[in-house]
This record gives sequence, C-alpha cells and structure tokens, in this order.
Amino acid sequence: MRYFVLLCLFAVLFGCNNSVKSSETVKIDVNARITSEEKPSVIMFYANWCGYCKKMFPTFRSLQEKYKQEINFFYIDIDTKRGGELAKQYRTKQGGVPDTLFYNSKGELLEEKLGAIAPAILTKKIESLLN
Repeated sequence: MRYFVLLCLFAVLFGCNNSVKSSETVKIDVNARITSEEKPSVIMFYANWCGYCKKMFPTFRSLQEKYKQEINFFYIDIDTKRGGELAKQYRTKQGGVPDTLFYNSKGELLEEKLGAIAPAILTKKIESLLN
C-alpha cells in the first residue's frame, strides 16, 4: 500500500506542468491520503478555463516542490467526472474556482479559501500548516 501511495504521489508531483490538463486530475483516494497520512494536506480545486487558477499555479507548484516531504498537495479539476465528485464531497463553498482547502495532520479542515490567494498569503498559509 505504501508503494502505491508513493507511486500516486509521484504521479501528482511530476504530472503537473505550466498548463494543467484535465488528465492531470488527482487519480487517488484523496480521503484516504488526508486521513491516513500524518501530514497536512492542501487541495486546490481548479478549472482549465480559470484565469485566477492559472495565476496561482506557479506559486502553488513552487510551494509543493519546497514542502513535498511535509505536506500533501492535490490539484483537482472540477470539470472532470471524478473531480466534480470530489468537489461535491470536499467543498463547502460550492461557488467558483480556485477553491483551496487546508487540512491539518489529523485530517481536519482548517480553512477553505474561495478565490485567488496572493502568493505571500498562500505561502504563509501553507507554512502555518507545519506549526
């Protein structure tokens, strides 16, 4: 099971490039990762057509690269079947995108931020998950 999780993590980490495609949507059981890992998690719900999402991707990816050992990062496209299901399951603010959820290491939702997040604020929120 641990190898499967690592394989999926590598797929998520290295499957993201500058133009995120629907095929890069998380293909793992997000719920299991959030609740079974003893690491905080950040989920970014996005859509390919979303300009604000595209603006957030570089900062999100940079933070993902920096904290990939300490924090689980997920990108989920709401316009795919599975992404839509996960959006219904996890999002409390069923409005637009981007919608970013921050979980502590116990799998408890700490905050949900609907809309674009400035790079400095996103950095601070992600770093606060480690304290």
